Parts: sequence; structure tokens; C-alpha cells
Amino acid sequence: MITFLPIILPAALGFLCCIFLLKQSALPYKNFFSLTLAPAIGCGIVSVTLFFSYTFNARQAKVLSFWLATALAFILGLMIIIQKIKFRTHPLASKQPHARPGIFKILTILLLSGLFLFCAYTYLKYFLSKTSLNPIGGWDVIFFWHLKARFFFREPVLWKGMFSPNLIWSNIDYPLLIPGIIAWGWNLLHEEFFTWPIFISAVYMLSLSLIILWYLAAYRSWWSALTAAAFLVTLPNYRFWSAALYCDIPLAFHITSGALLLICALRHGETRLFFLSGFFSGLAVWTKNEGALFSLWLIIVTLISLSFSKQFSGKQKIFFLMAFIIAWLIPASAYFYMKLFLSGAQTHLIQEKEFGEFITALSDWPRLQFILVSFAAHILHMRWHGLWLFFLAASVIYFLFSKRQKNDYQSLSFILVMLIECGYILVFMLAPKTIEYHIKTALSRLLLHSAPLALVFTFETFGLNAAWFPFKKLSNPETENADNLKTSLNSSCEG
Repeated sequence: MITFLPIILPAALGFLCCIFLLKQSALPYKNFFSLTLAPAIGCGIVSVTLFFSYTFNARQAKVLSFWLATALAFILGLMIIIQKIKFRTHPLASKQPHARPGIFKILTILLLSGLFLFCAYTYLKYFLSKTSLNPIGGWDVIFFWHLKARFFFREPVLWKGMFSPNLIWSNIDYPLLIPGIIAWGWNLLHEEFFTWPIFISAVYMLSLSLIILWYLAAYRSWWSALTAAAFLVTLPNYRFWSAALYCDIPLAFHITSGALLLICALRHGETRLFFLSGFFSGLAVWTKNEGALFSLWLIIVTLISLSFSKQFSGKQKIFFLMAFIIAWLIPASAYFYMKLFLSGAQTHLIQEKEFGEFITALSDWPRLQFILVSFAAHILHMRWHGLWLFFLAASVIYFLFSKRQKNDYQSLSFILVMLIECGYILVFMLAPKTIEYHIKTALSRLLLHSAPLALVFTFETFGLNAAWFPFKKLSNPETENADNLKTSLNSSCEG
């Protein structure tokens, strides 16, 4: 039970952040959404606060990082109370009655819930068996993430030793989200508790499946949501790499959350959702170097989407973009500070390369051909249970045969998947080491980052309409109450 102690404050902090930001939001199933994202948001915040605590006062960093998180949670709680008093529901606001589902729909949701729980149980059984046999994780975990966490924990004053040139083999310019979270837990437990990193990996895998469950339940149907979440936890690649404790699962969660929240923000036109999307995009940057590439794509997609959108005014677009960038800078600032002032090293991609060498590398057709064949071999492997073939079929159906609704923005998940994979192909083309080495060590993990978005796009395309299931998604009671209140107040003023 002691392993759970360090997650209590981050989870509470993340939940308070969601409650505060989404109080007046039209986002469906806000409470479920808040519970889903609370641990991950809180862990991201404590990782960033811990890094800056060590940066500005290493001697007192352990205590300072704890009290900063506690103070932030207290301030958020106080603001929520004030907000609740200020925006108390007006007595004229009526509540919408809920239709009673039929017996067939009740049995269907029970059956699918049982399927999801069974799949989650089999995943947990596999996860516990693998982590009990190897509780310290794979190579990257031991020599990258845990090594850096030990610098934070063992001797705070000397924590910058993790950036020593003597440790160049440990990728000293890697971002520090996971080492920060691990060090946070060890600081509270006062020892290097080996089950804490295992617990963190399980939390991110659970959060990844639940964000998919929430999104599809909100915008398609519970049928699609439960089936997609069950499908995700049965994929061998996610089972293996989460049990290996690698950072690719947390990165996949941040990429998926940032992208889906951008879609929600564009659908609802809410500044707070752009803020959350930007924050998760920044956390992706703070998780791994690959997250910086995704963040670049998401910023470009956000700019283009807002530029061509006709549903928002120019002033609204500016506010949306500002909210996104400000939130993105909160975790991304830690990344850039580390890169510019601490690590003193460049990534393998751009190290010792000149412009002419980039042009030569990009024109290497045999290399590109090998990369494309390798991608095809990996995505067709049985470890994916046909996910990428379903994604291809869904793309054909969506773009050629489906009647797309105006301002639906579902295509953004497809676009981001393609941009992410094209970006990785470009990286493989430019990488200095032999392409066989990169394909062998990285490709299977790189596909983890975009696969959840491919899964969402597939089930959103093929999934049953919300009308087939007991609870409709796009009719938000709080929004309806606000509309009723506005109508009542307008009529009373006119009178």
C-alpha cells in the first residue's frame, strides 16, 4: 500500500485542475474525463515543479517540490469554491429528463463492460507476471530513466551530474518527465522503492485506455468506446512495452490526449480545451525527444485549423491560440531550459551534420525503400491484430464514402497519424547510424505513439451511432441548462 502514497497528491492536483478548468465547459462526461486524466496531469505537474525546484534551489528541492504541489492544490481548491459560489446554478434552469434505456441496450452495455473488464484483467495479469520477473525494466529504463531519477534522489546538490559528458552513453539530453515522477515518489517514500516505477507505468497504460474510452463514449457510442478500449489492452505491443517500463506508453498517452483535446476544442470552441490540449502537447515534449516532433505537428495543425475555420471570429482564434501556446510553454519551458543550459548536447539526429549531408540523405532512394518496407512489415505483424489494416479501411470509407458533418474535425486524427509516421520516416532518413540499427531498436516502439489515434479514427468511423446506445453524447445537460437560463433571463429583461 505504501506505493500508492506518492500518487495521492498528484491525482488530487490533476483532478482539481480539471474541475477548475471544465466547470463551465460543454464537454460531455466531465467527471469521468477528470478522473481519467487526473493522475497523468498531476504527475506532469509535479515532474515540472520538481525540475525547477532542483534548478533554483537544489539543497531544498525535495521539500520545495512537495510544498509547491501542495500549495497549487490548495489554491485550486479555493478557486473552485469561489467559482462555485459565483456561478451557482440559477433556479430557472431546468433539468433535462433522461430516457430509460430498453432491456436490450442494458444487456448490451453490461456485456461490453464485462468484455472490457475481462481484457483489463488479462492485461493486468500479464503486466504483474512480467514485472515480477523483471521489476527493474529494460535497458533504457535502467540506464536512462532510473539513472537520472537517482541523481535527483541520492544527492540533490549534485543532481546536474546526470548531464556529465562522461555519461554520454545515457543520452544526457533526454527529457526528464519520467525521472522526475520517479524521483518525486522516492522523495516521499524516502527510499528507492522499486514498485513505484512499475505503478507509474500501469497508471499511464490505464489512462491511455480510459482517454480512448471517454472520447468514443462522448462522441460516438459506449459500444464503440468499450470495444476500442478492450482492443487496446489486448495488443501485445502495449502489453510488452508497458511491462518493460519504457516511456513510450506515457508519450502515447500525451500524444493521444493532446490530439483528441484539440479536436474537442475545435468542436466546442472553448479556450479551456485549447489550454488542456497545449498542456498535453508540452508534456509530450517533456517526455521524449519524439514528443517535440509531435508538438510541432500539432501546432501546425492547430494554426491551419483555426485559420480556415469560419465558426470563430478573429478575436476568438487569437485567444484560442494564446491559451494553447501558454499551456504548452509550462512543461516545454523545462525542456528548452534543459536543452539550452544543462545538457550541452545535441540529439543524434543533428549531431555533426551539415546542410549538404541532409540533402544527400534525403535523396537516398534505397534507404527510403528499405524504411517503407520495414514499416509495412511492422504494421502487418500479428502483434497489431490487424489495427493498421482496419485503419486503412476506415480511411477509405471516411474520405470516399461517408457523409462528413461540418466542423466535425474527425479527420484531424487521421492527419496527425500520417504526419507522425512521415516525421519518423524523415528522421530515419537523416539518422547517422545504420538504418538497420534504428529499425531494430526503435520502429516497433515508434508505432506505439500514433496507434491510439489510429484506433480512435477507426472506431469513430466504423462505430455505431450514439442513437443505438442508451446515452446520447452531444446533448450536454449543463449546456442545455445554460441555454434555458439565457433564454429565461432574456425574456425577463425584455418584459
